[in-house]
This record gives sequence, C-alpha cells and structure tokens, in this order.
Amino acid sequence: MIIVAIKEHSSTFNVYSMHSKYTYFAFKKSIVAMSIAFFICMILNFMDSSDISYAIFSWQRADWIPGSGGLQALSFGGIITSLFLIRYKDDIRTLYGVLSLVGLLSLFSGLFLRKYFIISKIAGTPSWILISMSTAIFLFIFLHWVVDVKKQLNWYSHISIAGTATLTCYLIPYFYYSVRTLTGFQLPMFLTIGIIGLFKSMLYSFLIIILALIASKSFIRLKI
Repeated sequence: MIIVAIKEHSSTFNVYSMHSKYTYFAFKKSIVAMSIAFFICMILNFMDSSDISYAIFSWQRADWIPGSGGLQALSFGGIITSLFLIRYKDDIRTLYGVLSLVGLLSLFSGLFLRKYFIISKIAGTPSWILISMSTAIFLFIFLHWVVDVKKQLNWYSHISIAGTATLTCYLIPYFYYSVRTLTGFQLPMFLTIGIIGLFKSMLYSFLIIILALIASKSFIRLKI
C-alpha cells in the first residue's frame, strides 16, 4: 500500500475553518452566537470585496483574515445547519421549513447582490458565498430526506468513493492542472460555458470518481 501522508497544519483547506471551529467551541450549541459570527464574517467579506481594509492596526495586512470572511461564513453556515438538525431532529417538518427559509433568503440575497458583486469563487464574493450556501442547504435537505427519512442507501454506492476518499478526489484535478500548465492545453470555449459547460463539469466529476476508485483498488491512499 502506498500512503501519502499530508500534515493537517499544512493543508490550506483547513485554515479557513479554524476560526469557525474555535468560535463553535467557545459558544457551543448557540445558534444565536453562530449567526452573529456568520454576519460578522459576511461584513468582512463585503468590505474585502469592496476593497475596504478591515485591518485594526496599522501593521496588519488589509486582508489579514485568511479567506476574507467569506469562507468562514460558509463554515458557520454549515455549523448553523447542523445545530438546526440537532434541535429539530424529531420534528422533520419544522427542520425542513426553517432550512428552506434560510436557503431562500440566502439565494435571493445572493442574486440581489449580483448587481454589486460578480459571482466569483476565486474572488470569494458575497454573491458567490450566499448562492453557494443556498445550494448546499437545499441539497442537504434533499439528501437528508432520501437517506435519513426514506432510508434509501444503495443509490450512491457507485460514487461512494467520493465520500470515503474525499482527499484523493480533491487532489486528482491538480495533476490535470499541472499537465495543462506544462503543455499549454486549453479546452475550447464552448466546453467551459453554459449548459454544455455544466455537462462537461459533470463528466469531469465522474472521471475523477473513476480515477479515485482505480487508485483505491490499487491500494493508493491519501492520509491526513
């Protein structure tokens, strides 16, 4: 078995959630505290996306919080969703009602903010943060209903590797990015936009899952 060890403190995708994790431990199970933290992070994200420095001291960088507040806000959104699940686990109708309301508010807020901020994952704009959060909430409601309520567990067996070897799936595209950079290869524009672009992205995702499955059967593991 080949094991590639990656230290947790060196993984950049863990950095953005640290603030959320520490705040959660300090105010455990408080939806109000997590909501306040979420809005504070969104304010920081608004400031950063508007090129307004949120540095407190003169010696700080203008964007001294990694992720500029937006990625932390997404983490807090996930924490709040989990707290709602804990609170209303025995009242599914109320759970779905509350989450649907939050999802709709997030979606409409994100669409409204398109007037002022582009939808950009790279820039981590408020519009992208809120629309992404709404998508995640609605997807969570659907999957919770299918898996926890209807007890349908076999439908995802063919793609379960994405959940059991998540880090592998996360890193596989970077091999493609490296090859693309070295060769200068670029996909035609029509494959990267619109409905065709979405379909291409779905095929790309399934290809990553297949490669991760092949790696798993070859006893290649990525371990944190």
